[in-house]
Amino acid sequence: MKSLLIALLLTTFAFAQTYIIPDLQRDDFKNLKTWWTVNIWGINHTWAIPNGYFIANLNNPLDGGQGGSLQSDGEGMENIGFSTAYTMMVYGKDDTIDARIRIKYLTPLLPGSRGYGLWHSEAVPITINQATWFMEQKADTSYDWAPEENWWYGRISRGVSESNEVKATPPVSNQEWHYYRIYRKGREFYELYVDDNPNPLVHATPEDLGGILNEDFGFNCWNDNLVYHHTQNAYSGNDTIEVYYNGWLGTCTFIVDFVEILKGNYKYGHSVPPQGPVRLREVINEIDNGVEDGLWKGPYDFTVSGGRCLILATGKAENLDQYDDDDDLKMVLDSTDFGYNTSRSWDGNTDDGQPKTIIIDTVLSAGSHQLSFYSEVTPILYDATVLESPHGDVVVNQQLNETAPAGSNNYLWKTFTFNCDSGMVAVYISGSADEEPGWDYMNDNIDSTDDDELRVMIDDIDYGWGTDSAMVGNTLFGDSKTILIMQNLPAGTHTLKLYANETPTVYNVVVYVENKEGTSAIRGTDGGAEVKTFRLGNNYPNPFNPTTTIPFTLPEAERVRLAVYDIKGRLIRVLADRRFSRGGHTVRWDGRDARGNEVASGVYFYRLSAGKYRTVRKMIKLQ
Repeated sequence: MKSLLIALLLTTFAFAQTYIIPDLQRDDFKNLKTWWTVNIWGINHTWAIPNGYFIANLNNPLDGGQGGSLQSDGEGMENIGFSTAYTMMVYGKDDTIDARIRIKYLTPLLPGSRGYGLWHSEAVPITINQATWFMEQKADTSYDWAPEENWWYGRISRGVSESNEVKATPPVSNQEWHYYRIYRKGREFYELYVDDNPNPLVHATPEDLGGILNEDFGFNCWNDNLVYHHTQNAYSGNDTIEVYYNGWLGTCTFIVDFVEILKGNYKYGHSVPPQGPVRLREVINEIDNGVEDGLWKGPYDFTVSGGRCLILATGKAENLDQYDDDDDLKMVLDSTDFGYNTSRSWDGNTDDGQPKTIIIDTVLSAGSHQLSFYSEVTPILYDATVLESPHGDVVVNQQLNETAPAGSNNYLWKTFTFNCDSGMVAVYISGSADEEPGWDYMNDNIDSTDDDELRVMIDDIDYGWGTDSAMVGNTLFGDSKTILIMQNLPAGTHTLKLYANETPTVYNVVVYVENKEGTSAIRGTDGGAEVKTFRLGNNYPNPFNPTTTIPFTLPEAERVRLAVYDIKGRLIRVLADRRFSRGGHTVRWDGRDARGNEVASGVYFYRLSAGKYRTVRKMIKLQ
């Protein structure tokens, strides 16, 4: 019902068109994303992105002149806001779409309407009117029907009849900060949510609406001078919607903190199972919704052996000027609170929207630990990573905050050299990449030749362009990402290389080796020649719940089988059965059997077989 603006341009895209829709469209308004169009009808209206938010002012529509009935030419309409680029209807009726927005109106509404949500654009006369949105409307008091058309609703509608809509008044003031969700589950149902309430404000099925919402649709956030009057046609008596434009002197202002649109079954992040020196890896990539301050993510449990430990996390905090408190994000490690507004936290007033990686280099006691994240307002947390090994070390730790030279084309941009003993190496890279200039939803306009990209190589191992171990601008759209590469390497000197296309940005590069140089030489008590034997260490922690780490050392490369048995000698699970390089290694057991079921508390045995070497040790699992 809303997007009358640029309606004539829609004919340009009327023919069949396949669109590229990112699974996650997130804009926290540090810059305007290319998937938006800013819509302005009228000469007085203004918008800006001053500091991590979008602010728009509808000023003096018609310069206070006379209002009237809107006709098909759109004359008299004035508008300010943003929408899906070119007001294209890029989402299909079968798509699952979850749109989220944090927004606040700074002024009371003057005659007109304002809102945000998903709907099918059309010009007058309105006939389709398919929408899933939050909307407020105020009519000019000169109309005798004005009282019935003053409302603030979460509203789902299909057609011009009010009998084919489901609506409810949100239990919050829209002149305060709130978080709203607009959810469409294809042809099945449609829902509207406010803040963290798990119960929808509005739930509608096709049966409630007289049929499915069978038109493609886009996203829009607007404030205009239009009022919609549900009535009956004077000649036919059929339901219809009349549209009236209004003139007045004054200003209506709204401010948006962020918008997210999730497509399909997109999930924010995932966990990487511990292996080698990687004790914890949570890929989070989530923005807090600003509903409640305090504990946000975690606690995340991890276990260490007592070696050198790196705790890494990449996040982002913005400053919303006088319109809200700044974003803040802090870490708490066990009972150690690193605090807000410190060098080991994300502070919107200081960071001003610049993503950064915080690294805590420490030694923790062997055993289990917890890492938690606390937030205020709407920071973004991209990951939480812990690297540790009994013989581990940090061999590269570079804060770059650099952008590759413009025009880079498979350009060898950065080189890092390091030494290690044989074992697993963890490479952590944080950075960002922008989409190609002029990106839009249409396939014909996207060739991925000019977007920012980053490729990683270790020695002659190439992790490729466009992989999970790379950065791709046409996927990130300027957002940040952390890469974690885990690679077994032989003892010696190695080279990490970063290649760039166009202008990716890298914040930090960290290389943690499972076995620092000299670790794998196992010497006798006299400090003499290398002992040519195998060694199976004590698991740690022991007793444990639910996870423990088993260390072993090999004087030469060998196939290793490490298995867990119960007290009756029954096989519980094979933890490893492959070839390992010379040196020290660790394998973690999560306390589960081969079927993924958690085992009961009690005594268990772990048995190592490597060549002719066989040995068994005991461990205890507690509840």
